Amino acid sequence: MKVSIIVSVYNGADILPVTIPALLQQDYPQHLTEIICVDDASTDNTETLLSSPNWQDKIKVIRHNRNKGRCATRNTGINAATGDLLIFLDCELEIQKNFISKHVAWHEKENVIGVVSNLKPKDSDNLDKYQRYIFYGKRGARLVKPGISLPFKYFILGCSSVKVSAIETTGLFNEALPGYGVDLEYAYRLWKNHQKGLFFAPDIEVYMHKLKTLERAMEDFREYGGKNVPVILNKFPELAPYVGADFVSLRWRKDYFKRILGVLFINSFSIKIAKLKQKILPYPISNLFTRYLLLASVVSGYRASLKK
Repeated sequence: MKVSIIVSVYNGADILPVTIPALLQQDYPQHLTEIICVDDASTDNTETLLSSPNWQDKIKVIRHNRNKGRCATRNTGINAATGDLLIFLDCELEIQKNFISKHVAWHEKENVIGVVSNLKPKDSDNLDKYQRYIFYGKRGARLVKPGISLPFKYFILGCSSVKVSAIETTGLFNEALPGYGVDLEYAYRLWKNHQKGLFFAPDIEVYMHKLKTLERAMEDFREYGGKNVPVILNKFPELAPYVGADFVSLRWRKDYFKRILGVLFINSFSIKIAKLKQKILPYPISNLFTRYLLLASVVSGYRASLKK
């Protein structure tokens, strides 16, 4: 099986010397491996690094002349790929030597069309409470028993593989979605065509560098709520409960109780109280307030978009 790895890159000069060598040292046959790095108009030293003589003959580099966003970088990679299996990889991730071969092993099963890797922090000794929640909390794909297909909401594409045949039936990523949080819409479309074909592979460990803080995550979630959620709901209104839109407007579901909860408990005062409690309470009790703050950020962003 030929594999195309599509690496989305934006200002990755500080991490590429770690991530690219790991891609080039795989135990999977080189003649069956294609590495495509899509530089989304980086403004740092990324372009120079990607043209390094050490890598030039081993990776294909495509550069956008302007910043277009992650959906566009993935689409550029898809259009250039020649493999039977596509692996999407964010540039801040470091993979192990058997990363490709393990993904291929999963896809040798006929019922598998998509596989999510097991994301872990590179440095697990100095995690704050938010980061511990993200990597070790009871959330996401880890809630699903091994071997059971995933709900679409847990299929994150930053370190995942998808059969080309499934890409062909699903189509390209929606480039109208800017910034953070582009996976839900595509995962839903993928799942609609292959409802039992998405899986989590706990044995495929991928290590993340450059971890976010809670404040940065909340900023990203607010942007997601303000920019992406309206676009998603315009096409798929049934996704409203998955993005907290039913806490904001009865347009999406006639659930007055959730609308009242949104008014009473998702506001600037409640967010300030939740930040304080998240800060002073020990982990894992703090997880309750971490989850609330992320949801409240999406809801706040979406609520602001309706006022424009």
